Amino acid sequence: MLIFLIAMNTTVIFTLTNHPLATGLTLLMQSMLIATATGMLAFNFWFSYVLFLVMVGGMLILFIYMTSVASNEKFKFSQKMLFFTLLTTIPVLLMWALSNQILESLNNEIMSSIMEHMKINNLLNKFLSFPSNWMYLLIINYLLMTLIVVVKITKIAHGPLRKI
Repeated sequence: MLIFLIAMNTTVIFTLTNHPLATGLTLLMQSMLIATATGMLAFNFWFSYVLFLVMVGGMLILFIYMTSVASNEKFKFSQKMLFFTLLTTIPVLLMWALSNQILESLNNEIMSSIMEHMKINNLLNKFLSFPSNWMYLLIINYLLMTLIVVVKITKIAHGPLRKI
């Protein structure tokens, strides 16, 4: 619950950023929060780990592009963004304090019986079973072909990055 509230908070803060570094930092925080939330919902973190690595790879490309386009731009911290961050942090902290009290009042026996029925081995076996294994092979082949095409298309001498 707290992770989703912080993710919504960073989404709103993302709209207030106007500098590439602040936008990249906000995207990095957002991807970490979403990866953590998906890992907790799926009871294993391998999908969220891959999701986070893909997001970081894309952000590295964006960072390289932005440093080549606007390399000497000064970073100014907006007072409006600081005020809005403080204004939205207070309700998140209040919700966190209230959710801790609610979670402590839940019965632990009900939670343990739910967790017994959801074993990680069963989830992975169902996840990689017959209908979906062909989709994974298709995705792997597609990503491999895309990687080969991108490497063949881009050349160091004719790329969008400036020479140093």
